[in-house]
Amino acid sequence: MAGNILSSTLGNLVIRTGDQERPIDQRAFYNAWNLAACDAGLDCGPANPMLLQGCANNGNCDAQSMRDYLFFYGNSPQQSQLITEYQSQLGRAMQTGDWSYFSFLRARPPSGSTFFFRGSGP
Repeated sequence: MAGNILSSTLGNLVIRTGDQERPIDQRAFYNAWNLAACDAGLDCGPANPMLLQGCANNGNCDAQSMRDYLFFYGNSPQQSQLITEYQSQLGRAMQTGDWSYFSFLRARPPSGSTFFFRGSGP
């Protein structure tokens, strides 16, 4: 749930990453949260709803894990690199409690960049 909220556009919050405080790519950030959930024990194998929906709706049926699905079907190479970076930093933050890689700033997001993510669970 935290990943859904923080990956969505919020009216007065922007998230930046790293020393250069680059704006997050919201879709890559959302997918990184999904992979971090896999690392924390979420079932991300062939029975995962994202994989089943991708197969049923788009014919993308060869992925055996969410990671495969996201990297082979769901994202550009640039986004895949960001997903890997974000996932690594999210995992570190969850394990150590150090969220310093992410800057949470009170500001309005750039116009035209509205994203809303919600979980596929019950």
